[in-house]
Amino acid sequence: MALTMVADIYDVGPYGHDYAIFVYDDGDDKGWNAINDLVAGSDAYLATITSQAEQDTIADFIVNSGATGEFWLGGRQLPPDQPDQDAGWNWVTGEEWDYINWAPEEPNDYLGTDEIHLIGWQDGWAWNDEASLGNVTGYVIEYDDCDLGPTGKANFGFVAKYKK
Repeated sequence: MALTMVADIYDVGPYGHDYAIFVYDDGDDKGWNAINDLVAGSDAYLATITSQAEQDTIADFIVNSGATGEFWLGGRQLPPDQPDQDAGWNWVTGEEWDYINWAPEEPNDYLGTDEIHLIGWQDGWAWNDEASLGNVTGYVIEYDDCDLGPTGKANFGFVAKYKK
């Protein structure tokens, strides 16, 4: 899987978390499950957003990085095939799902598709439910105390190159 880290930021806000943005080099959306599996076992996880301050920080971070498009986040709907499109949402970390930032008319299971994964959407960086329709350009990860590689960049235990 060809990835480029376009930006990273350390010790952000009062929660002290670190974030990195990755984009697919080949423009091919790999799907939420593939990315979640990729970061599993590393010091990172798909980003979780539990407050307006964290939402604003991540949105500003994405905008300032120059990255555009839609980015996987660490939200998912369980169980799959949930009959209520608003029910069952949770974070990969097990944190409480008590802050939401859905775009208008989201979540919506677009065209009857079981959209069970969360993305940040360039349209105001509000949230959208997504079903790996091939339009996601990358993902945002969050991490704590990640080892820094020889370049001073985070070493997540998976392969990515850094945008020069």
